Parts: sequence; structure tokens; C-alpha cells
Amino acid sequence: MIDYVLVDSSFKEHINKCRSFPRADVGSDHQLVLCNIQMAIGHAMKSNCMKPKRYNLEKLKDPMEQKTYEEEVTRRLLTENQNVQAHQKIRLAVCGAADDLLTNNITSKKPWIGADTMKLVEERGKVKRLKHQSPEKEELYRDLCRKVKKSARRDKRRWLEDSGRVL
Repeated sequence: MIDYVLVDSSFKEHINKCRSFPRADVGSDHQLVLCNIQMAIGHAMKSNCMKPKRYNLEKLKDPMEQKTYEEEVTRRLLTENQNVQAHQKIRLAVCGAADDLLTNNITSKKPWIGADTMKLVEERGKVKRLKHQSPEKEELYRDLCRKVKKSARRDKRRWLEDSGRVL
């Protein structure tokens, strides 16, 4: 009797060695089959990790924002729990103030995309979740997609014209 090891085709390259043991006593007319599989688990673990928080440090270039941040850190240092160690107390104060004051609004990786386009992108994201509820919402979603593309093209054209003037 021939016995098999069934493996999905996507895992085919992970099989190192496969052999049968015809003399193994397993209490059946089948033969014992041993298969060595070597897989990397790094990809599965990486997806479960949290992304680090990103803060908008550009806000600290403004003297008023910098002063507000300093006051918030000082206030938190004075009011933090006295039972924690010094380094934890500092970390909690700095990170807590940054969470409150330096939260990063959705910004574009492209320098030419403006704030009005980003607002349209946010609105489109909200409507996208609801577009399957009715044909009207689906039409609204398509309309917002057109507006986002049009606004992004206009922003890029303006940015290129402005950067051309600078040169």
C-alpha cells in the first residue's frame, strides 16, 4: 500500500525530506511516513507586532507648541505615580504628552498633496466601508474617488509650478 503526505502547493518548497518506514509496527496495513518540513515563522510573527507610534515632530518647531509640550511633560512628571521607577516615570510623561499633543494627523508621503485632498481621502475611507449598503453610497464612493484623483492632480500641478519658479 502506498501512503502519501498531502501538502498545499504553496508549502511545497519547504519539504526537505520525505520517507516511509515499511517495517514500523503501527497496527495497520498502512506504512509509517515521515516528512521533514522547515518553515520560517518570522513572517507570521512580524504581522502580529504593533507598529511604532509616529509623532509629528514638525509641531515642535513652533515656539508656542514647544512651550505647551514642555509644560505638559513637566505637569505629568509632577503628577505621575510615585511608585514607579524614575526612567519609567520619564517615559510615561514624555510619551503621554506626545500622544496628546504631537499626534500625527494623516499626512501624505507625497509633498504635493494638500490638506483638502487629505480630507477627501479620509471621507472616501469612511464611505468605502459603507459602500455595499446601498447603490447611492456606492455612487457617492465613486464620486469621491474621482474628486480625490482630480484634487491630487491639481495639487501636483501647483506644486510642480511652484517648484519650477523656485529653481
